[in-house]
Amino acid sequence: MFLLTRQFSRSGGKTIGKTFNSSRISKKYNLNLYKNSSVSFNSLQNIQKLSTNHYLRPFRSFNQTKSMRTTIESHSSSSSSPPPLKDVKDIVTYSTEDITKPLIDDRNYRYLRLRENGLKVLLISDPNCDKSAACMNVGVGHLSDPVDFPGLAHFLEHMLFLGTEKYPTDTGLSEFLALRGGSSNAFTSTENTSYHFDILPKDFEEGMDRFAQFFTAPLFQPLAVEREVNAVDSENQKNLQNDAFRFYQLQKSLSNPQHPFSKFGTGNRKTLLEHKIEESGGDLQKATALLRQELVAFHKRYYTQDKMALVVYGRESLDVLQGWVVDKFQSLSDVSEGEKVEKVEKSTPFPPNTKFSGRIIRVEPVKDIRQLRFFFEIKSLRPFYDKNPSKLVSKLVGHESGGSILSLLKKKGWASELSSGLARRNHDFDLFSIDVSLTKEGIEHCEEIMEIVFQYFKLIKEKGIEDWIHEEAIRMDEIFFRFLSKKEPSRTAEDLASLLHHFSPKDVLINEKFPSLFDKKLILEEIMDKLTPQNANIFIVGKGVVKNEDRFEKWYNTKYSEEEMNQELVNKLVSVANNTDLFLPEVNEFIPSDLSILCPQGESTPKDPNLVKNDKFVRLWHKLDSIFRVPRGTFYLSLYSPYINASAENLVTTALLIELLEDSMNEYSYYALLGGLSCGANTYPTKVTFYSKGYSQKMGNLAIKLFERLRSFKIPNDRFLLFKEQFTRRYANQRLDPPYRHAQNSWDLLLRNKRWPVEDKEEALKNITLESLQNFLDNIFLKKIFIEGLVHGNVKENEATSVLETIQQILKVEPLNESEFYDDRVIKLERGKSYLLREALPNPSETNSAIFNFYQVRYLSYSHFFDLMIPLSDWT
Repeated sequence: MFLLTRQFSRSGGKTIGKTFNSSRISKKYNLNLYKNSSVSFNSLQNIQKLSTNHYLRPFRSFNQTKSMRTTIESHSSSSSSPPPLKDVKDIVTYSTEDITKPLIDDRNYRYLRLRENGLKVLLISDPNCDKSAACMNVGVGHLSDPVDFPGLAHFLEHMLFLGTEKYPTDTGLSEFLALRGGSSNAFTSTENTSYHFDILPKDFEEGMDRFAQFFTAPLFQPLAVEREVNAVDSENQKNLQNDAFRFYQLQKSLSNPQHPFSKFGTGNRKTLLEHKIEESGGDLQKATALLRQELVAFHKRYYTQDKMALVVYGRESLDVLQGWVVDKFQSLSDVSEGEKVEKVEKSTPFPPNTKFSGRIIRVEPVKDIRQLRFFFEIKSLRPFYDKNPSKLVSKLVGHESGGSILSLLKKKGWASELSSGLARRNHDFDLFSIDVSLTKEGIEHCEEIMEIVFQYFKLIKEKGIEDWIHEEAIRMDEIFFRFLSKKEPSRTAEDLASLLHHFSPKDVLINEKFPSLFDKKLILEEIMDKLTPQNANIFIVGKGVVKNEDRFEKWYNTKYSEEEMNQELVNKLVSVANNTDLFLPEVNEFIPSDLSILCPQGESTPKDPNLVKNDKFVRLWHKLDSIFRVPRGTFYLSLYSPYINASAENLVTTALLIELLEDSMNEYSYYALLGGLSCGANTYPTKVTFYSKGYSQKMGNLAIKLFERLRSFKIPNDRFLLFKEQFTRRYANQRLDPPYRHAQNSWDLLLRNKRWPVEDKEEALKNITLESLQNFLDNIFLKKIFIEGLVHGNVKENEATSVLETIQQILKVEPLNESEFYDDRVIKLERGKSYLLREALPNPSETNSAIFNFYQVRYLSYSHFFDLMIPLSDWT
């Protein structure tokens, strides 16, 4: 798989995950923190067994991923080990540093290297894991492709799966994993290639043995070369109509050709094979041999253990895992001093004050999207990871409260979302990025939007980043890290293997997401001073923005125009005036101050949620957490209504209403998001589920605020028109979805009760007016409903019932009659019969196809499910 690298620190729209910074915490904070296990909320599965009529669907757990480096006291897992195993004492070099980890992390870690400059290894022992996993990250990507073979690194990623000396069959690993509840995947990025797999724990050692052979004894079977070239070509074909891939390659193609960022990294049949067929006079066999020869040379040069980082995650002890690694990976290729490959570039992709910067680039997309995108080249910030000067700047630029860039643009009706942070990260440069999603009117005001962005830059420079802003950020980073939840083993291994290349063993879990130092001078010099029009590449993306141009990007045929920023605009952006509508954020009231655990130590609560209220109006379930013991919780409240899915128009009306409601809450709820809380709603055919989740101290108050807004909501006409236009584009863009999406949607329409095709939704949307929408909210949707809720986590029963009673008083609704409950059904297929549906794709430019197989079976336990999947894996 070719990875579209977009490693943003985002803060806009619906995501906030990576926009915090941190430093040493102020002494005024008195934290009450405990060592606990990681959190997961899955009690909802048990409600199905307890409720005979209606229940809440399971939702994803609240999983924030923030942390601190050196605050209060660090909870560490020593990576110093017992004396080296006797048979490997000349191979293993141990780190003597401690690995700082979250307070609730009960896993054991050990870092080691095979030989002095050999394979970097992080071992993770987790006796409670349900899957074992491993990831090898090789420090080479498509920037190292030979000039004559664009896509070779990606092609090598494919070829490693196709047989080794010990396991020569080209489907050996996939078949082995499929029979043991496992999976594997890989991706190639600019400077890394990542391979990972997971498997049921009992088969982990054999899986490790097969995996290690990828790197110690691959075959690169000649008979598989052409076939896998076609696989790479098919992958490239799949992405040709994907706007994200098209934009990324356009950005690369418009960069400095002296820098390898300009390369085409995916590869296709032409770049890998056909040019050699032509040079060989049409001799396919000779061309294939030349490609394999180049592949073997690339592997020999770059796949050496000094460039490799391995993470192994299993139930076994650290000593056992270490023994496996040494046994299976000790034959990795070494590299001599004379063969070391140094990454020294003569220039950067977008050097300032050259023809590769200070540009306006207009792009014609496939889908009907509108964006204004800013990119500023800065030097790589990885050496400053303990300070990470971009984080606070990203947080301020991407803020969504009153006084922010986005808030002002929304008031003008020019934008709907904004994100900011680092993108396209490499060893010698980073790009500071700002992405603005534009409205129909906004795309006509791009220069005014540019001016507002640079006015905010000026505000940050003049006001400076005050200490309290930094202290708030570090407070939340500390809390996030202390109570950081476990991710699934394969994701953990994949993330940490990449980080091992850039961070010391001690800091690999904290890394640059959680810096500990605050350096105003560094922020000014390395970030703010680089945010100039002369150092900018500004992309305007939208239908019809490319005028009188006939330029097309080489690899994806993307239509674009390019022009140097005129001096008048440069002068305007350099000397912008102050804007009184822009100001820095206020103190955040949602920063939690009480992190105490409500369930007494040593006590346990029932496994299943308790039904604490059950009448004709409401059913409420509650479960006080006694297992994970973290100060977080979830509050889900579903409003069931027979009117939601009574027609396509009702369903679209409900979805439109909910998005407008969330939009109206945004400036308030954004502060909650920064404080580790989130709220919102999701629309389903039977119900609308409202949620408030995160740190439990203020979770109930946020839920009440959401329902107060719902009950009193008066829909602004300007926002209604904007969102109606967005829905129109959304439905039109669904026609341009990839084939597998169309196949999935067809299955849903055929088999599920009362589902509406996009054509019906488009027609229904035309009939919706501001008056009809307001009437639906006031007199239909909230007239008769049934409420079902679940409160789970660090919340006591009396608080849960109190919040619910307050919400009931706010809503004041009538109950549903038994006959008014909507029953969501699936059509039962006749036993022994099969059905075939063929459909033409609505996008004439789409060259790919899809097959979607659906097998209807009775309810299956996990063991029966795996028994069923084994013969299916043989078929695939």
